[in-house]
Amino acid sequence: NGHLTFNASYSSYTPQRFPLYGSIDIIAPFWTDLDNRQTGFVLYNQYTNGSVLQQATQDINSYFPNLNFSADWVFVATWYEVAYFGTKTTFQAVLISGAQKSFVLMNYASIASTTSSAGYDTINSFHHFTIPGSFSSSATGDNSTFSLSSNVNVTGRWAFQVDSGLRVPKELGDVVIHKCKCQEGIITTHTLYVNSTHTANTHHTQRDPGVGELC
Repeated sequence: NGHLTFNASYSSYTPQRFPLYGSIDIIAPFWTDLDNRQTGFVLYNQYTNGSVLQQATQDINSYFPNLNFSADWVFVATWYEVAYFGTKTTFQAVLISGAQKSFVLMNYASIASTTSSAGYDTINSFHHFTIPGSFSSSATGDNSTFSLSSNVNVTGRWAFQVDSGLRVPKELGDVVIHKCKCQEGIITTHTLYVNSTHTANTHHTQRDPGVGELC
């Protein structure tokens, strides 16, 4: 259903508005009624060394200069061509951490026409953020603001620092609109972070200790 949680699964397929003022931490790149039993895959992997950490370090220092950040852990979840009532949707959530700093990237390709929410919320909503366009007709479909816009000048990518409250690279609401579009069913190379390798589904998720639940 397009979201990640950390201590237990969360099965709600109906998108809700943040803040929830609830008892869970949730990262929701595309919260809506998805069903990968029909088509598509939910994939994930985590990395503690190698080229993925190098890419994460480079990207975060580009989006958040003057931090001198170095990634030591990356978790990537990809919903690839998952079904929404006959259409296909592809998007990613990338969690990056190092030296007590944490970041979330949300990447978007083709997005089905539906009602959805995108953003994140913490326990009791101490920190939360909703990507502009959530719950509106402009958020999804061929002209989705999620996949055609950005707050880091990379089409279809949204980046947030989440370790000490919300920090975004630009002023809130300063959304960059791009003319190029992602191809159907493909996250283009400037948006794709990495191919995940483990497969998850809504009924049973095999995961490494400490990794959140995927729905």
